[in-house]
Amino acid sequence: MNIERKYEGVGYEVHAIVGPYVEEEALLTLRNLMYEKFPNGQVHLQEQAPAISTDFRENYKFNSTIAGIEQSDACLLIGTNPRKEAPIINARIRKGVIHNGTVVASVGCAMKLTYPHHHLGTSVSTLKEIADQKHPFCSVLDSAERPSLVVSNRALQRADGNAIFNFARTIADEFGMIKEDWDGFNVLHMGANTVGALDIGVADKYQGLRTVDSPTSPWQKTRILFLLNADDLDNMELPDDCFVIYQGHHGDNGASMADLVLPGAAYTEKAATFVNTEGRVQKTSVSFFPPGYGKSDADALKSLLGPVQETARDQNTEATFEKIAPHLQKVGDIQDSDRLFESGVSVDPEGRSAAISSLPLAAPLDNFYMTDPITRSSKVMAKCTRVIKEGNFDY
Repeated sequence: MNIERKYEGVGYEVHAIVGPYVEEEALLTLRNLMYEKFPNGQVHLQEQAPAISTDFRENYKFNSTIAGIEQSDACLLIGTNPRKEAPIINARIRKGVIHNGTVVASVGCAMKLTYPHHHLGTSVSTLKEIADQKHPFCSVLDSAERPSLVVSNRALQRADGNAIFNFARTIADEFGMIKEDWDGFNVLHMGANTVGALDIGVADKYQGLRTVDSPTSPWQKTRILFLLNADDLDNMELPDDCFVIYQGHHGDNGASMADLVLPGAAYTEKAATFVNTEGRVQKTSVSFFPPGYGKSDADALKSLLGPVQETARDQNTEATFEKIAPHLQKVGDIQDSDRLFESGVSVDPEGRSAAISSLPLAAPLDNFYMTDPITRSSKVMAKCTRVIKEGNFDY
């Protein structure tokens, strides 16, 4: 399949979008494919919040670690519902509340977390008051020995995500959440490998495909779009002659808009590497083989890549774990922090003065039981959804 010859000439654009459940091996192979066949193309991450600086991984991971969050004696939740987004982390916070007397407060939607907490409001302006040390809860954070905060990646994807991120960083700096023996600044990701994608440099350069040619209609110039397990895509206005390729395993929304569908393998059907929200490297094993002609995403992409000529350029773009992310070889480990312990070094001054939306911080999840292509294809999850919405237990 010689796709790169279909749109020769000036002005063609090729983009790839990767979903939050793509393993590291496939991401590296896609990177090589794009650099080899479409050097002007861009690889975008579906779940990336443009407000987060990806230069240092401490800006986008759960730094206190999942087990370590229970040691915090004061925790501020920002635009997150850990009971639905990360039940294990919520259980750890609950353990801290019960055994250590952790004081928990939230800025966002009202919610039931299975432990007492202070609901401070739903507006970003409340977050600004805390950052400016003008809120009553500041006294709690100020007296805490190991204060922490948890901000949802979904909250950082808002239009005012830059302001939210910088308010959170200011709070972390002002109240001593970042020390040499404690790091309480936490970004919570729902995606199984969002952190891993950011680790190897998959970043949304144009913040939502806002290309230089057409900032108001970001998809207008796209001629080839490769969707790698990317399904939750909204407001896509593709041109009529855009060729869409979807590679995935459950035939969800991305497959419905594709011209070509390549069957892939789910995480239970391949040996693959993932990095969770705390930055821990994890490895899956094959439980059973993919049905039909399905292949692992990395193998399918290698088939598209074809034989690579031994040229200097090819050797430079042939990325491996050893070259660009050596920590991915240490399964079960978390890379040590390289954070600079200087007050305010990671805060963007312009972000503090950025416009704040009047919209409240909404719930990050509407339906706990259907959050991705796998759960949306599950009969059991469909029954759970029916029960929670209608109270109907009939099968």
